[in-house]
Amino acid sequence: MQLIVLGMHRSGTSSVTRLLNLAGAWFGEDADATETNEENPKGFWERRDVREVCDGLLLGGGYDWWRLADLDLDSIPATVRDEQLAAMADVVDELDRHRPWVVKEPRLCLLLPLLRPLLDAPVGVIVTRDPVEVAQSVRARSGFPIAAGLALWEVHLERALDATADLPRVHVRYEDLMADPVGRTARLVDDLTGLGVTGLTTPPAAEIEEFITPSLRRQRPAAGRDELLNSRQSELAAAADAGTLLDVAASTTPSAGAREALETLADDQDRRALVADMEAAARVDRLRTEDLRRRLGTSERVYQELRQRAARPLWMIAGSRSIKLARAAKRRAEDATAGTASGPDGLLARGVAGAEGIARRLRAAEAVAQPTGPVTVARTRPAAAPSGRPSVAVIAWDVGHNPLGRAMVMAEVLARRFDVEIWGAQFERYGTDVWAPLRDSEMPINVFEGRPFPAHLDAMEQVAGRIEADAVWVSKPRLPSYALGLLAKQHRNRPVVLDVDDRELSFFAEDAGLDSRGVLARRGQPDVVWPFERTWTRACDQVIVEADAVTVSNPTLQHLYGGTIVPHARDEKVFDPALYDRAETRARLGFGDEHRLLLFGGTPRAHKGVLDVLRALDRLGDERYRLLVFGPRALDEMRTQIGDLARWVAPLPDQPFSDLARTVHAADLACVLQDPTHPVTAHQLPAKITDALAMSVPCLVTPTAPLAPLLERGVLQVWDPGDDLHERIARIFDDPDEARTRSARGRKLFLEHLSYEALAEVVAPIFEGLLDDPPALTPRAEELIDLTHRMARATLPGAAAESTATAATLAGAGAPAVGGGEGRSPSTAPGRPAERRPGDARRRLEPGAPFDLVVFWKQNDTGIYGRRQDMFLKYLLASGRVERAVHFDNPVAPEYLAKLYLRSAGSTTDHSRLIMRRTIERVAHRRDDGRVLHRTFLHAGGASRLAGLPPRERYLDHVRKVLRKAGVGDRPLVLWGYPSNLDLPELIDGLQPDLVVTDVVDDNRTWSRPGSALYARIEGNYADVLRRSDVVIANCRPVVESMAPLADEIHLVPNGLELPDALPDGPRPPELAELSGPIVGYVGNLSSRLDIDLIEAIARARPQWQIVLIGSTHLDRSILRLEGQPNVHFPGVRPYDEALTFVRHFDVGIIPHLDNEMTRAMNPLKAFVYAAAGVPVVSTPIANIGELGDLIRVAEGRNGFLAAIEEALAEGRVKPDPDRLAPESWAARVDAVLALIDAAAADPAHPAADDASPTP
Repeated sequence: MQLIVLGMHRSGTSSVTRLLNLAGAWFGEDADATETNEENPKGFWERRDVREVCDGLLLGGGYDWWRLADLDLDSIPATVRDEQLAAMADVVDELDRHRPWVVKEPRLCLLLPLLRPLLDAPVGVIVTRDPVEVAQSVRARSGFPIAAGLALWEVHLERALDATADLPRVHVRYEDLMADPVGRTARLVDDLTGLGVTGLTTPPAAEIEEFITPSLRRQRPAAGRDELLNSRQSELAAAADAGTLLDVAASTTPSAGAREALETLADDQDRRALVADMEAAARVDRLRTEDLRRRLGTSERVYQELRQRAARPLWMIAGSRSIKLARAAKRRAEDATAGTASGPDGLLARGVAGAEGIARRLRAAEAVAQPTGPVTVARTRPAAAPSGRPSVAVIAWDVGHNPLGRAMVMAEVLARRFDVEIWGAQFERYGTDVWAPLRDSEMPINVFEGRPFPAHLDAMEQVAGRIEADAVWVSKPRLPSYALGLLAKQHRNRPVVLDVDDRELSFFAEDAGLDSRGVLARRGQPDVVWPFERTWTRACDQVIVEADAVTVSNPTLQHLYGGTIVPHARDEKVFDPALYDRAETRARLGFGDEHRLLLFGGTPRAHKGVLDVLRALDRLGDERYRLLVFGPRALDEMRTQIGDLARWVAPLPDQPFSDLARTVHAADLACVLQDPTHPVTAHQLPAKITDALAMSVPCLVTPTAPLAPLLERGVLQVWDPGDDLHERIARIFDDPDEARTRSARGRKLFLEHLSYEALAEVVAPIFEGLLDDPPALTPRAEELIDLTHRMARATLPGAAAESTATAATLAGAGAPAVGGGEGRSPSTAPGRPAERRPGDARRRLEPGAPFDLVVFWKQNDTGIYGRRQDMFLKYLLASGRVERAVHFDNPVAPEYLAKLYLRSAGSTTDHSRLIMRRTIERVAHRRDDGRVLHRTFLHAGGASRLAGLPPRERYLDHVRKVLRKAGVGDRPLVLWGYPSNLDLPELIDGLQPDLVVTDVVDDNRTWSRPGSALYARIEGNYADVLRRSDVVIANCRPVVESMAPLADEIHLVPNGLELPDALPDGPRPPELAELSGPIVGYVGNLSSRLDIDLIEAIARARPQWQIVLIGSTHLDRSILRLEGQPNVHFPGVRPYDEALTFVRHFDVGIIPHLDNEMTRAMNPLKAFVYAAAGVPVVSTPIANIGELGDLIRVAEGRNGFLAAIEEALAEGRVKPDPDRLAPESWAARVDAVLALIDAAAADPAHPAADDASPTP
């Protein structure tokens, strides 16, 4: 029986619960209970987990134990109810192993109706105490007025009576218990026994009297009780005193007086909270004021010191030159030493640097003192209506200058497949408006104020909570962009991809990043104030590979960081020479066809070769030449260096990006002459090269490492800096045919590799591969966020310097070196158990003997599609070898479930809501089936971290608890896993199963690009899992071969089928009932593996055929372009059993897959499903269908596929041959795996093989 003790706070429920515990009712372990305190030194006898559930329900609905005036349980959001009921179900499952058990929690008076479905044998124990005593005790503890305490007593008691009206129940008066503890306890045990509760005996009198002492009754009833109670409260108190309380008809509506008292209480508490917040804010303001005063004093001392230091060199300079001439000389010195780290430690440099240093230090001190506050986000465009596609936020570190350019390219590329918006800070140093060339862009840009550090950290944390996108693509590893992306991931787990298009360190003449200790050592340095400056950029460089995936713009960056190459791209619909009148554009610029126009497309800088080009034109001396130069402001800064060469310059005014293609098209030659020795050039692929290739304009470059792929393709004109530039330019104009041929090749290369559409094909799979199962934030990425908070705290008054040991902990002792694109595998986390090796068994598994099974799937779609893992589990249970089993889907956070719900709004072809519903059912234990429990770990995300959910890092603890409660592991334990599950190494080591089976389903590395961070992470996990495994199986020969380097032996176990007599039969589904003509059907994922053009060609060629496509488009909606075809139908996502009823009525089942790396590593399960249903099968020529070769027609091309379908239709359906199909059945596949398990367990190398007796 399940004893539920109910009563208002301070009513004696703790005493009654302890007495029932002494009588034999199970309460739980000591660790389950809340702590004792001065208020209740003998314990509250409340369970922490039950309290958390109750708080979660009340607070999640906007209530509290005292905020009850309008309590309506139906108003608690369904998501809150589902989460908390799932947690409570775990508690009940644990308690039910020890019946009878007892639970006490005053909030259960209010919430029991919600929890009733979890209880099958509840018995109510209602405890009352004099209402005035209760109110006095509540006033002493919480400061509530007597009237409020009485109102709370009324509501709790009424709700408890109402919730237990149909239950067996007893009533205990606290006064009776205090007057006769032994006698009242005996009567309570007798009363419960009379209600059918077994297992209780009256505790010894000494135990009772030791626990129940007069000190437990601290408050005494005041005189004139009736004057304090309203009529309803008096009625309830009188019934309690008379012993007739259980006969009272309860009401869940508070009396008028109680409602008024509770409303007044809520108003008063809200006012108190507001005052407390204001007082806290005032304290913070005082601290900031003191800090500002201290910093200003420090700044004044620094100023005086630096002024004295700078006075001597400045006085010497002033004697012969002006400060203006000194600065000019300094610029000339910089130009003379371009490409080197800044400068000589001479008199001039010290003088100028000293003066400039004063300004920097003062600006830094002033900036740090700036207060934080609410962040306003301004949008440049209204939000677009949701399209149903996944959404991505692209983050720029500043929107006021050229970093926005790369971010815009990224956003517009992604917009071909996703809904996209840009987010970014606006730092005043770079202007107060969006970068002029992109100010009129149609892409929505969300702009917020850029602030000094640490104020900017507060701004990023606020903005991170407003980014609602499904994924994030960060532009550049600078703190304002990368940290914002990581905070957005921390707020709500979602993929974060980092794009690197420059070696950011080279802008600071640095070669190495900074670990946490190095950053902490730079506290107080002026550059730390600005999050985009040297220190923070070096910190970000250390953790580039900790993003979920990395994209880079060129091969040299790929060599440093790994990742997928995503070059600078342009929109082929805009950058098309056919769209523009070249002569008209040149005339508008003031030039005719006879002129030879060279274009310098970037910001003019000395190291970019602008002076070299001007000198070359001067040597040519041909008035037809002019150099078109953007950036009048930067050009003006170079006037002194340009001097008389200005006659060859044709300055172009600032113009919108939308005019760039037209201007580039007007040029005869684009010049991108970067200094090969400059540190920035060594890792940069200029976007202006893409501009020239797109517009078929010859492009002259200096050969640098990032350009190697383009140079190999012969699409660029090359100038070796050792040759005469003026002669090289002249040769290009003297051979226009060669230039045109090379430019044509460049245009073709652009369309194939540098256009938006081409890059969308590269980038979309990266996000698609991450969206279904976003990896958790890595420990080193979390360290970067933690570092920002530590540095922020270090700016507060009196902040002590962190010790070297603390810094070492923050940095992560033994952290792997950054480079090569290697991701951090969960198996490398410190403090893990010893790594398991094949043969590490605790108990012997006898051949044919039963065992327990735990399965870890890599996704969250169990039980929906009848996948390989579903079938293995089904037939393993049917084999008689598995005694008990627990199956785990991937862990999820509530934010992920919400994202699934929103993503599939209004779509029948997106499985996201079905996944969400099934996941919630698993969390609530509604998918359990006989000997197998289906579980999904629901953990805290960013927004839900305050909801009482455990953190993601507690997954292993959760698994252990589930297995322990289920008794799984009482026998030899077999762990069955799928190696793209990144938790597996930790789970295997932590659980130490007796045998590990790893099933490699497809090669998930083919879903990402070699060299990418995601590829490296998956490959590393494969290696980690396979070397821990006793039996490794794979679904097709190519996967066996691809995994061979990672395991000693891999066994081929192809997919299987359910024999015809196991398949459901039924009438023609309504969606097919109205269709006339042959049904040509497909069941499966409607993703990029399909040859959509082939399907469309079939539909157009045979309009009398009905093409039925069943499956989800959550990864790629491209196939929905066929919705306009009258004979193409999308019945939507159908669970396995429903899908089989459709398949039963197909006339032909098709497998129109593309032949690519992904499909070559697959074993299409649908072929087996079609064959088992007796449906003729037609497939494109793909790998791994040999097991059913005699049952499948393989056809290539449109005409071949049409002919094969027609042949299958003419032949008609053939009744399946059970004898032919039996060897391919799932039962046969399971028999094969069980034989492998027995062989592995019997292997002499397996330690347990020599032990005839199992370990207890």
